Amino acid sequence: MTGPPRGETGASMTDEMAISYLAAVHGTPVLTRTGTQIGTLEHVLEVPEVDVFDGIVIATDAGLRFIEADDVERITQSRIWCSLDEAQAARLPPPDRDTPTTVSCGVAGMTQAVSGPAF
Repeated sequence: MTGPPRGETGASMTDEMAISYLAAVHGTPVLTRTGTQIGTLEHVLEVPEVDVFDGIVIATDAGLRFIEADDVERITQSRIWCSLDEAQAARLPPPDRDTPTTVSCGVAGMTQAVSGPAF
């Protein structure tokens, strides 16, 4: 997550520094690889026992949707870029309610975490 998304070379991201998933803030716009906003960050999922970023849950017009960590290209203070196109984004699944994980979202440089189901 240190460079622009695959195929992205424009100035839209070059002046934004990547941040840790732990610093991602609730409400941050989530974009497709072409820059279309598909939702906003609801929360981050992690597996703290092994210090692994699991993905993000986003709020969309169709409800909450899950994006796997492998599909999250870059997180900045103002945007989250994904490798998905619009068609893939339209088929995102809802979060798995049975998956135990830690939910976190950075708030003003602080991280709040709650253990429990993914939603």
